[in-house]
Amino acid sequence: APHKAAKIAIGSAYDVSALFGWILSARTKVKQKNFETERLLTSYAEPMAIFAALCGAVYPQEFIDKAYNYMLQNHGHDSIGACGRDVVYNDVDYRFRQSQEIATCVLERAFMDLSGDIDFAGWDKNDMALVMFNPAPFKRSMTVPCELEIPLEWECDSFEIVDAEGNVCPYQNISSINPMYQIVQDLADAVDVLPVSRHTIRIFVKDIPSMGYKTLKVVPKYHTRAATPINMLCGINTMENEYLKVKINSNGTLKVTEKETGKEYDNIGYFKDTGENGSPWEHKTPEIDEEYTTINEQAIVSLVYSGEFETKYRIVLNWAIPENIVDGGKRRSSRLAPYRIEMLVTLRKGARWVEFETKINNNVPNHYLQVSFPTDIDTEFVYAQGQFDVVKRPIAKPNYSLYDEIPMTEHPMNSFVDICNKNEGVAVLNTGLKAYEADNDYNHTVYLSLLRCFELRIYVTPEEQNYSRIENGSQSFGEHTFRYAFMPHKGDWEDAQVWKAAEDFNMEILIGQTAPTEHGKNPLEKSFIELENENLHISAVKRSEDGLGCVVRLFNPSSETVKNRIRFNGGIAEISDKQSPIERQVHSFELPCTENRKWASVKKVTLEELSETELSVDTNGWCDVEVTPKQIYTLKYE
Repeated sequence: APHKAAKIAIGSAYDVSALFGWILSARTKVKQKNFETERLLTSYAEPMAIFAALCGAVYPQEFIDKAYNYMLQNHGHDSIGACGRDVVYNDVDYRFRQSQEIATCVLERAFMDLSGDIDFAGWDKNDMALVMFNPAPFKRSMTVPCELEIPLEWECDSFEIVDAEGNVCPYQNISSINPMYQIVQDLADAVDVLPVSRHTIRIFVKDIPSMGYKTLKVVPKYHTRAATPINMLCGINTMENEYLKVKINSNGTLKVTEKETGKEYDNIGYFKDTGENGSPWEHKTPEIDEEYTTINEQAIVSLVYSGEFETKYRIVLNWAIPENIVDGGKRRSSRLAPYRIEMLVTLRKGARWVEFETKINNNVPNHYLQVSFPTDIDTEFVYAQGQFDVVKRPIAKPNYSLYDEIPMTEHPMNSFVDICNKNEGVAVLNTGLKAYEADNDYNHTVYLSLLRCFELRIYVTPEEQNYSRIENGSQSFGEHTFRYAFMPHKGDWEDAQVWKAAEDFNMEILIGQTAPTEHGKNPLEKSFIELENENLHISAVKRSEDGLGCVVRLFNPSSETVKNRIRFNGGIAEISDKQSPIERQVHSFELPCTENRKWASVKKVTLEELSETELSVDTNGWCDVEVTPKQIYTLKYE
């Protein structure tokens, strides 16, 4: 809860400065776009560019700097807090779009360089490869979504996907388009068309290396017989995998059973809506407020598809909520407006959570919409992911009489909030949502804030300026998409590795489809950054500020000191021979040969990248690190 309003002495007078934390849920789209941009830059584009540079590609420092510059311009208080006029967010959208465009170009070029630098010795030139890149600092075995294009000239009726050892990677076909005409651009910038059949599939892939890639081969099959389909359905509107059994209730909520413990969680994912009479900085309820929920609604449930690796349901709620607040904001209207909510609920093989994708076309002003997760966990505390840390907060509400400013019920988080005791817990994972509420009601319900829609009241002077007659962006009208997941688990958040689960949930596997090149030097599988134990996290992989090396930033959000070993690029230093853009095209984008030069030094440095300690590296490139609780630990490789 916010502390008592600060009193700032100015001479003999005192001014009271309130803490306006409710900006967390103002204009949710701004927070979602910021999350997407940060993730694209820090987890994909910048690390991938470093990995390509290790193999001899030119590091695109100016483009990366430009992308960061656009993003950081949006981190001013009123911009990221979303407490300004609509024109501000037109500019914010533009800068996020520019940042994402540049980062995507950097990512695509680096991915092409890495895919083209794989040694395909023994492959035929007409073979097809899938290169799967894992941005997470841990090995992953999971169901991977994939769009696969099979050339029509193969004239096959099926295909098989195998790894480097010849093991078959099973897949589930979701849909197909045949024929389709894919545009292919060659090195001479001439456009050609490749006739293909496009298949939307789900592949179960084992052991994709940490911060690295795994190469699979697509093999055409002929005269195949249809196999008996396997699916995850186990009853009416019910699905299950190794860890969870999920039943969809008639009101659109879920009954989730954690199979290892047998514990059931019911009415998961219902919606709660209350009135909103606040501003960008403050949430205020009408004097006479009414709470509406979907607990007693009747949902329309339909199966989208089912299979061995992924099953998806569509849930539609034709709800109704008050169309506005009336009487000067004192109460909610008795007239109701239709309010449609559509959810796609997905369960995948190997996943410890059930995933929601919720779509809303918001047509109602002045309301506060949350999604609810009754946990029934007996505990006094909730744990929220913060910056390099997990913050422990009491669930019980504070004594409001002790504060000049009413404490917030909403609190900040990044990608997860977890409510747990020593024996069991529930994590709510999310993509780009920043506000939650934990309630000490009978069910210990956790709420994610989706929309807080309010009139644009700005207090530039002692008098209120209400801009709501001329602009309504603060009401968040229009289409919104929210992605979140429910994950029950044994033990507390550390035992269940919830931070790792949140990264797993938000870091998609990238897939590139390519034909073999003749000049690659890297193996079919490679990890650019290896941690001997998966008990640390990585927040940055970047060029050092002096331009002379590479930086890897680790951190330890746990409550225990962690000893580990790390290896960067197999202990081999960056190739120093770089080509100009013209030389690259002349050489058909072939990267230079490896120099097999080991790193000259590995240092522990400060956040400012000032040297602290020289670290020893063994003959295989491994370096020992010891990271204390809540510590950020930065390494510089030269």
